[in-house]
Amino acid sequence: MLINHFINKGIFQFILVLSFFLLLICFIPTGRLLILKGNPSIKSNENTQKYTELSTLLQLKISQDTFIRISFTHSVNKTLVQENFTSEGNLINGYHFISLGGVYQSLGAGMDSIIRENEEFHITDSGLEISREEIMQELNYTVGSVSQTQLSFFAGEDNLNHNKPYKTIYLTDLAPSYTPIKLRLNRNFLYNDICTLMKSLKN
Repeated sequence: MLINHFINKGIFQFILVLSFFLLLICFIPTGRLLILKGNPSIKSNENTQKYTELSTLLQLKISQDTFIRISFTHSVNKTLVQENFTSEGNLINGYHFISLGGVYQSLGAGMDSIIRENEEFHITDSGLEISREEIMQELNYTVGSVSQTQLSFFAGEDNLNHNKPYKTIYLTDLAPSYTPIKLRLNRNFLYNDICTLMKSLKN
């Protein structure tokens, strides 16, 4: 009986240590995670909810050299807008977006027509290009009603310049038109990678 007691106690301790070890492994940081949140039940003019109160609509792991483009038709002047971003930061201090500016077909009529000191303006074959480098902790958009708002991802600046995304997501597939959305960056953990792998195996 005494031997069985020590055996059972040893097994229990082993399981406890193993569970703690596996828990630690699951929370090993593995990079950066793009999180898109929103609440389909509210409209843009009713957007008073805090980020923590919104539902998670998308989680996507991105790499250090990933460039992000958000494309939509402006609600006022009805022209195409393409805004570009990358990410910066580290596992200790966290991550944030870097706004690189964008390409516009016109300025004014609801658009910012003033070129600031930290911006450069060029007329290109694609349109009116404004370049900048500005830190942004959060991106706020509204799912477009005029045309489908696209979230595109590019592996490196060269693919961004040649418009060759490796992934494109239509926001209308995540939420109905007029839904306000917020995008932030967070630390990605091994747990998220395991969950993504399990979902892909099920599909």
